Formats: sequence, structure tokens, C-alpha cells
Amino acid sequence: MSLFQRFLIPAVMLLAPLCAAEKRAFQIEDLYRLKGVQHLALSPDGSQLAFEVSTTDLKASTRNTQLWLLDTATGASRQLSFSSKADTAPQWSKDGRSLYFLSNREGANQLWALDLQGGEARKVTTFEGGVGDAKVVPGTAQVVFTASVFPEAMTDGAKQKHLAERLENGPVQAHLADSLLYRHWTEWRDFQYTHLFKSGAEGKVEALTGGKQDYPGFWQTWDLSPDGKELCVTTNTDPVTARSTNQDLFLISLEGDRTPRRITSNNPAADQDPKYSPDGRYIAYRIQRKSGHESDRFRLALYDRKAGTRTILTEEIDNWVDGFQWSADAKALWFTVEEKGHWSLYRLDVATGKAARMLEGQSIKEFVVSPNQTSVYLTKTRVGEPVEIWRYALGTKTLTRLSAFNQALTETVDFRPAEEQWVKGADGRDIQVYVVKPHGFDPAKKYPLILNVHGGPQMMWSDTLRGDWQVYPGAGYIVAFPNPHGSTGFGQAFTDAISGDWDGKVQVDIANVAEHLAGLPLRGQGPHGCHGLELGRLRHDVAGGAHHPLQGPGGHDGGLRPALHARRHRGTVVPGARPHGHALGSGRHLRAHEPQQRREGLPDPLPRHHRRARLPRALHPKPAVLHGAPGDGRSQPPHRIQERWPLAGQPEVHARLLQRPPGVVPEVPGRRCRPLEHRGPGSEPGLREGREIGISGVS
Repeated sequence: MSLFQRFLIPAVMLLAPLCAAEKRAFQIEDLYRLKGVQHLALSPDGSQLAFEVSTTDLKASTRNTQLWLLDTATGASRQLSFSSKADTAPQWSKDGRSLYFLSNREGANQLWALDLQGGEARKVTTFEGGVGDAKVVPGTAQVVFTASVFPEAMTDGAKQKHLAERLENGPVQAHLADSLLYRHWTEWRDFQYTHLFKSGAEGKVEALTGGKQDYPGFWQTWDLSPDGKELCVTTNTDPVTARSTNQDLFLISLEGDRTPRRITSNNPAADQDPKYSPDGRYIAYRIQRKSGHESDRFRLALYDRKAGTRTILTEEIDNWVDGFQWSADAKALWFTVEEKGHWSLYRLDVATGKAARMLEGQSIKEFVVSPNQTSVYLTKTRVGEPVEIWRYALGTKTLTRLSAFNQALTETVDFRPAEEQWVKGADGRDIQVYVVKPHGFDPAKKYPLILNVHGGPQMMWSDTLRGDWQVYPGAGYIVAFPNPHGSTGFGQAFTDAISGDWDGKVQVDIANVAEHLAGLPLRGQGPHGCHGLELGRLRHDVAGGAHHPLQGPGGHDGGLRPALHARRHRGTVVPGARPHGHALGSGRHLRAHEPQQRREGLPDPLPRHHRRARLPRALHPKPAVLHGAPGDGRSQPPHRIQERWPLAGQPEVHARLLQRPPGVVPEVPGRRCRPLEHRGPGSEPGLREGREIGISGVS
């Protein structure tokens, strides 16, 4: 080490706290000042990179997304679109002269095209109700796309519009469901299904799929063959999809018979995310092996279109494969793998089946590989580092940042980094825990601490930027978040260890982490709390029933349970708050599988004092309507249906779910409802399918 370096390094270490002190603490408003950078699309010759940049206006409660273009040789970038709406999902034409994208600038989402040589963007599709994922058939003016439609109407735009208007403005305003999976997050099915369509040069639209079956299924994907003659789509055709993971790949010919042909019938577990090789020989996809186990390890597999055979490529990699893409020459597959709080990048030679880790220790969100495989363009982040675009040069093994969309914010706001620690957990396993120290941290002082446990439970906390991991440190808290048994990224056996053992090893891990944190000299006497979502919330509630190292003064006041119950649906921490409502965010998910768990002899995942009332027996003999609205005097609170309806949705239970707006009381004799006949929006105008409700209609 040179004399200059000997003096420089200590000087930098001394100046670092001073630099951080000059920045102000992170506030909740800063979360909305961050810009999102996503959806990378590399031109066919690798000279230009298109991507999205999203911004948020907190006061107006709006979000805007625009397209940008980066020159990969110079690193210079420029904005391409300036719409007041959202321009998203860029994709290149085969010759690299045009950029296709989705936009809602004129109402519903449609596919647009922009000539990069000059001129205004032109609309490519005009499908009533809007377009989802879209792909241009190579060498033609045809477009294959997905859309959410009423099966009764399909390509009839006028009828689609009519049914949508009746649904929105009809005299009967309610949601109806006869089975589970009637809603995903805030999106309601409302009698609609996702289907595939093809539009021609004249704008004529042809349906490629139909019926009350989604193509693709929820959160599933599809791909178009390089010659444009076939597509591969993922869907689940099992009778009760809510209790099945059997996603399958189906081939649909764009020439001749449109009947979907299943190619993965030999696997009862998930087969999904198909991608054709550039030469059209193979379809790469992700596969699970255990039927019904949604947290089984995802492997990378290959389907040979000529031989009709399947090969699993990553059996030796004992962690989940996430995103993947083909090399331009179809000789290699590049993919990311969850590993110890990061996403590592791998390259697999298709001919030999050998995989090599190319980049590790990074939290890669998405990536694209240059045609000559000398560079990888990626977005990545860390706990204290907002997302930006980077280039990884494979020859020199160097990372270079190419964008600076969040640089101005990081120069004025103190984004706190995470420190990685390891604690002995159950069975002597090392448990990873990240610790974020507060703004203006002084090692001579003591600070309150928040322990944040993830839900899932099969997922992993990673070294990525999250709002709560900055807001709390900005307010003077230490935040710690562990990856206990059940987490992904530490081998599949570690992930599977939580199955049937929800309050076993994972609770030991959390308790040991809590004891470790309680022993740190930087932790004060209080207040302290825990923060968790889904099963993470349940873990805290179980732990809160006994003495715990993180309990504040006065028993539970400032300890686990009050913090947990403070805000029912958010899982946020308010130390010292009194219990309010019920905090089991994951109970609904677990209870949906209780009958199966009991048949298999597995223990009830919920402690006895958390079990809700079971489905009334009156619902079993004959169909009944579960209905109600908040505050009408006849219905139970809305959260009760979230506890009971999963049981009502089982195939052996005949029940119907009906949700009405507040203040609307149906004409019901006493407390018993008669069964409803339902044939869709055409027969019951304005009736909506699938919203959570209270239960009435049973004595």
C-alpha cells in the first residue's frame, strides 16, 4: 500500500459520517420521489437499450411512465415519449428501426409503434377494452395479444362495451362468486377471462382461445415462435385451480387447427414461463416437481420441439431459478438464481448442460445480454441504493453505472445501507439477518429497534431498497430483518423446513435473532416492536405470548403483540399501541388449505386462540348465498368472509358469495337467503363477481 493510500483511506472513513450528516433523514415523501427504471429491451444489434422510467406525483396521487433510449456505446440517454399517460413495455421490430410499446394515451391500453428515424407514434391495435401483452408476428403486420374479455362477446367490440357498461352502471351493484380465485389483490374477475387474439393488417381480430378458461393463467406468460406460426401459453385446467399448482404448457397453431395441445402432461406440478429459442428448436421454461407445493424449487427445463422430449437443466443448482433469457445464437441460457439475499447471474451451455456463475453478490432485478455475449445490461439495487441501469463487462468483470435517475435524491437524502450478520438458529443453522442503522448513527448512543420478519413464508428478504427499511431508520430506529427457516435462497431443504412446522424452527430462529439483537450495545431499553406481513405477522403474535427479549417496559406495552395489533391490515409498528382488531394477514391463505392439511395429518398452522369460527354446517346440505354489506345489521364484518369463504369454496361445499355496497339491503326473509340463478352479466345486469363480504343467509 502506498503512503498516499495509507493516509487517504482513514481520511475517507472519518469523512463518511460527516457526509451522511450533511444529508437529511429519509422521509415517507422521499419514497414517492424515487424514479422507477424497468423493462429493459435491447435492440437486435445491441447498440440501443430501450426502457421505462416511472415517476409519482404524491399530491395528485398519479403515476406516469415514459420511454427512454440509451446508446450502449456512449452511455448517453434521451427521453422518447412525453405522454401524460403511461407508455410501457417497449419491444423492438426485427429490423431495429421501430419500437413498439403499450400506451393508454387514448383510453384503454393499445399497442403503438414509433419510427426511430422520426415521426409521431401510430396506433397499431384498436381492440375494445384494451390490449394486454402483445407481440408482433415477424415479417407481417399481424399482432398476437392478450385481452380480458367477457366470453359471451369475445371479438364483438360493441357487445364487450355494452356488457362493461351494464356491469358498471346497471341497477344491481354487487359481486358474485361461485368459486375461489374470484379476485387477485385489488383486481376483480367480474365475469371476465384472459384470452389470446390475433389482429390482421386490416384490423380484423380473431380469437385464438375461448371459454371460461384463462389463456394465460393469472401471473402466467406466453411466447410466440420465431417464425410466427405457433405460440406457447401457460394455464391451469385442473377442476379446482385454487388448490392446484399444475400449470401446463400448451401449443396453439396460428395456421389451421387452433385447439390448444398440452406438452407437459407428464408433470403434475408447475410448468410455466415458456421462451422459444431464437432458432426455434427449443422452448425453455421453469418447472417444479412436487404437485400442490407452490414453494417447490423452480428449475430450468428444455422442451425439444423436434423430439418432443423434456430435459431439466439446473437440477444441481439447489435454489430457485427466476428470470432467464436465451443468447442470440441459441447456444446458451442466462438466468438469475436466488442466493443468500441476492440474485446471482448464471450462464448455461445448452450443448453440455454446464452452468457457471457469472456475477454474484448483487440484487439483480432484470437483465438483457448483448448479442455477442460480452456485456450484460441490468437493473440492480441495494438497501441503501435506488435502482439504476448498469453494464457488466464479462471480459474485465467490471460493473459500470449507466444511468443516474435517482442520483439527485441520493445526494441530498441519507439512504441507509444494510449490514449483514449471521446468527445461530434452530438445528445449528446460520441465520442471515440484515441490520440498518438510523440516520446520524452514533455508536456511543442507544436506539430503539424494530424486528421485521417476512411473510410468504417461502421467500427471502434481500439486499434491495424498501421504503420501510428507510422510513424507520430516518425516524431514529434500527431495523433488522432475518431470513429464518422457510426462506428461499439457502437450499430447498431450508425452504421446506417450515412445512408443517409453522411455529417450530422458525420461531426458534426469530427468538435467537431477537436475543442477538437485544445483546447489541447499540440497542436501547425501548420502545421496541416487530413488523411483519402475512405469516410474518403470525410469527410475531405467537412469539408475543411469552417473555421475549424485544418486549419493552411494562410487559406487552411496547412489546410484540401491541405493535402487531396496532394497524390491522398494514402490519406497521406503533410501539406502545393497544391491540386493535386481528392481525393475522396470512390466516386466510393458510385456512384455505386446512382441509387438505388435516387429511394429510399435518398440524393446524394456527394456534388455537387464533382460529376463527368454521363454516356453518347449514351451508353443506344445499347451496346457500353468503351475502351482506358492512353496517346493514344483517351481515358480519367483511373480514369474516375472508376467514370462512375459502372453506365455502371447497368442491365439497356448495355456497355462493354475494357482496353488496354499504347501505344496500336486499329483500331477505329473516336471515335466510334463497339460492340465486346466475348466468353472467347478460342475464343479471350490473351484477359483479367476487368481492369479500360478511356472511348471512344462514340461521
